[in-house]
Amino acid sequence: MAYISTSKVIAPRPKSVIAWMVQGFMIAKERRVLAQLTPEQLSDIGLTSHEAQLEAARPVWDLPALSRRP
Repeated sequence: MAYISTSKVIAPRPKSVIAWMVQGFMIAKERRVLAQLTPEQLSDIGLTSHEAQLEAARPVWDLPALSRRP
């Protein structure tokens, strides 16, 4: 499970390329769900509609928290 903040996705580093791909697609699915949340639901998790749309628009390979970890 990834945790979405206003700045980046924080997720455990995958052990293999396959694991990285699976995790990337799981995060993409979470982004699609995020795009469908109501303003009230977004408020509950501390996001604005604009922040949610920015996160949801990121491509599947855009996982900076995964690629920047040592």
